[in-house]
Amino acid sequence: MRVDTRSGPVSAHDAAREVAARLPRLGEVKLHKLLYYCQGWHLAWMGSPLFHEEIEAWANGPVVADLWRARKHGGEVPAAQDLDAAMLGTVGYVVSRYGAFSGSDLIRLTHTEDPWRDATELSGPDERCDEPIEQKALQSFFEKQAASSSELSPGALRRPRGVREAHTSAPRANVDDLDSLRALISA
Repeated sequence: MRVDTRSGPVSAHDAAREVAARLPRLGEVKLHKLLYYCQGWHLAWMGSPLFHEEIEAWANGPVVADLWRARKHGGEVPAAQDLDAAMLGTVGYVVSRYGAFSGSDLIRLTHTEDPWRDATELSGPDERCDEPIEQKALQSFFEKQAASSSELSPGALRRPRGVREAHTSAPRANVDDLDSLRALISA
């Protein structure tokens, strides 16, 4: 894929194509959870969204509802746009960090995280929920994740290669390595 220097968000369809290119045989559930992580990390590092569509908190975790509807019902797909270097860096990081997990693992993981829990707090466990997950909540949560990463020195925020600019915030639980993620999911 050609690298662009544009600085505005692309469509979730564009981000989904890039994720799918890196993970053959990617299922819908896993795709939507990975897009949630792409959006969250990009917001934390860049201060702006990767894609413009809203993420909703559904019973099985975060879903980009517009993308889901378009793929499920053959809806309109916007003209393809290339991702810039920072966007590609974010997608690469998310795929390397979360790509080995199954869709079910990612559902369990997202259910432990504040953005999804906060959006669903007024819904019962058997109720349909389609509340939006606010971008500010995503950005704040992932900034805290980045600040608490074991890869970081105190007070500094390092990013994966290809991702520029960043923001810091108070620390949160470390889920930066595969063993920690598995432990959190199985808890």
